[in-house]
Amino acid sequence: MALGYVYIAKLWGAEVPTKIQNKLVKASEVVNIPITDWDKFKSRQNDEHVVIAINDLANAKRILIV
Repeated sequence: MALGYVYIAKLWGAEVPTKIQNKLVKASEVVNIPITDWDKFKSRQNDEHVVIAINDLANAKRILIV
């Protein structure tokens, strides 16, 4: 999404530092690895154990499913 904002800003004449542009492009490449190269994505080492949990129900958001 940020890459889109930068693109629009450049259309309006804003100067975007090359360093920021390069970081955004690289970030989008990393995010798209599962789409563009599944084998490379699966071969990436991930030592972190990701846990998604709600520890306090007061912090939970209610979702209305219709």
